[in-house]
Amino acid sequence: MALSAGSVLLINTLLSNRMVLENEFNALTEVIALSVIPSLIFDNSEEAKQTLQSLHAHKNVIYAAVIKPG
Repeated sequence: MALSAGSVLLINTLLSNRMVLENEFNALTEVIALSVIPSLIFDNSEEAKQTLQSLHAHKNVIYAAVIKPG
């Protein structure tokens, strides 16, 4: 019984952590997108690079890029 309860607790914790991480990434995506839009409009790649470098503070971000359409 204890093993079963422990398994349920572990699964619940993993799912909760995943949801928190997913929400954090969604918020980061929105903030970075809003910050990069002016860089794209004014063709300022240096400013876009600085915005992306701010993501180094987040250990869960492995890679980030801005791709200009067209």
